[in-house]
Amino acid sequence: MADPKKPRPAFAPWDRRELPGAFTVEETARRVGAYKWVEMRLFEALGGWVATVPELDVKTRLGTHCYKHAWHAELWHKRLPELREMNPDRLTLPANEHVERFMSAITEPEEPRQTIEKLVGVYRVLIPHKIAAYTYHLNNTSTITDAPTIRSRRLARR
Repeated sequence: MADPKKPRPAFAPWDRRELPGAFTVEETARRVGAYKWVEMRLFEALGGWVATVPELDVKTRLGTHCYKHAWHAELWHKRLPELREMNPDRLTLPANEHVERFMSAITEPEEPRQTIEKLVGVYRVLIPHKIAAYTYHLNNTSTITDAPTIRSRRLARR
């Protein structure tokens, strides 16, 4: 028989979720702000390329992807006020100067004949890196305290 004076465990024995994650609230807010910044720049870049890319099939796909990244930015924007009691726009910053320079380089090609360079920059470099950053965050966050961040991350995967 169990000791009635002994406190009960916080979680059921079969619940293997961990309470603390690897990130503080401030670090999570900073990361989410950086995610939003990248998604917004990606939305703007793809939307701007629709007018300059001559290939019709690429234009169509860029238009579709452009709005998906706008939706991802909106998901992250909605998550920011929940993380900190501050202005979400002040948290919407690039992660570092390397990311900022890379986004500038991606949006630089303006020639209609540079479609391949644009697509490689986004789909072979930026998006795989973004997925890796999201996955790292997901794998190092608490499933209990950061459930809304995990939900936003899973939705942004689409």
